[in-house]
Amino acid sequence: MSDTVFQFLSGLPMQWIVLISAAIPITELRADIPFGIAGGLSPLTAYIFGVIGNLIPIPFILAMWPLIYKIFDKIPFTRGVLHRFVDRAREKGKTIQKKGVIGLTIFVGIPLPVTGVWTGSLISFMLGLPPLKAAAAMTLGAMISGTIVTAVTLGFVNAAGSFGVGKALLLLAVFFAVVYIAYKIIKKKNQ
Repeated sequence: MSDTVFQFLSGLPMQWIVLISAAIPITELRADIPFGIAGGLSPLTAYIFGVIGNLIPIPFILAMWPLIYKIFDKIPFTRGVLHRFVDRAREKGKTIQKKGVIGLTIFVGIPLPVTGVWTGSLISFMLGLPPLKAAAAMTLGAMISGTIVTAVTLGFVNAAGSFGVGKALLLLAVFFAVVYIAYKIIKKKNQ
């Protein structure tokens, strides 16, 4: 099946590949903006298609969570797992809940794994944030995240041209390590 998907995508223009793959929960725009730039798109084009693709699933996700919750809550086998998952997400979402819409924007705007619109929509549903406010917060967060990813990608490309790919990868790893450590420190202070 994955071969069929790759064959289908390979026949599309790069803009559409970025748009479609940015809507997928695993990659979102964090992988697709660099992929688009590496595939020959201008940074602005990669940013626009990556952000738009990332935003496409928001209304569907927000509309589906209540239905998914009801279905899994009725099945005895999944009810316990669902409630543990929801309780854990609510616990993790306390910082976001304190900040409300601004917290959700910041959460989605940080380009780290598991901080995109898919997780943001789940957290917004579990915290009971109004869907329109949640959608607006996630839109702004995706734009912020896209800006950061584009800037880091361009910095990497420039560093690779100046220092070589190996040193540029090392600089990128150090950058993400510093961002991750700063995120953990800020998160710990807000608890």
